[in-house]
Amino acid sequence: MSCEINRSLDECLSLSCEECEELSESPILPCSNADADLARQWFDAVQDLNPQFLGKKDYVLAKKLYEKLGMRVPNSILEKQ
Repeated sequence: MSCEINRSLDECLSLSCEECEELSESPILPCSNADADLARQWFDAVQDLNPQFLGKKDYVLAKKLYEKLGMRVPNSILEKQ
């Protein structure tokens, strides 16, 4: 299952927290569970190896990825939002 993405990755990541929350019900990134899991794994690796590169928007996106996959959102992500 896939969806149309009307925004580039840069546009999506440059949204303010309020704009991001407004879009939380629309599937802007990524569309398939396989893509979501790959992005989640990437986030986890960055968080483990170099967390200073992650900002609030990264944690908001990570939470959405975990929720899309039906996984428990780790406290380390919830604390950074």
